[in-house]
Amino acid sequence: RESKINEIQVLGTQEFMGKQVPVIEGGFGIGQKVVLAKTVAEIHEQRLDKVNELINNNIDEFEEGIDFLDLKVTLGKGYNFEELGFNKMQVAKAKNIYILSEQGYMCLISFMKTEKAKELRKKFRREYFSMRETLRVLTREQELVLDLYEGSNNVTTLQEKRRTI
Repeated sequence: RESKINEIQVLGTQEFMGKQVPVIEGGFGIGQKVVLAKTVAEIHEQRLDKVNELINNNIDEFEEGIDFLDLKVTLGKGYNFEELGFNKMQVAKAKNIYILSEQGYMCLISFMKTEKAKELRKKFRREYFSMRETLRVLTREQELVLDLYEGSNNVTTLQEKRRTI
């Protein structure tokens, strides 16, 4: 099993161009947003096998572990791919189940030479990857409440935090 740094987490869904796409983090580091090749195919209205073929035919342009990961290899048979939107038949038939970092996504769509790809590249980068997880950053007030909740009785620390709020 992979370490916490590379753990794949499905955080929910986000609407993008009228489609609900999974919001996924991990694989390339804590809090790093990633996208499934399957999602890229849906957004670009292409078949998944064609998107995977584009990756495989240009694999020398991608750096494994930085641009892409093949979850079928990385996570193995024991992983529940259904939480990523794959049914058992799709997993069984798939040679690869790719996730892409933002850099990997940009590399992949650079091989898509349509006007739609150009338009979507800009839109997807702005709306999907640029939306940072604001709930992960605690305000000073939230930290103080969390300390109180967890039973922190360090008066000096609490007084210091109050001064900085």
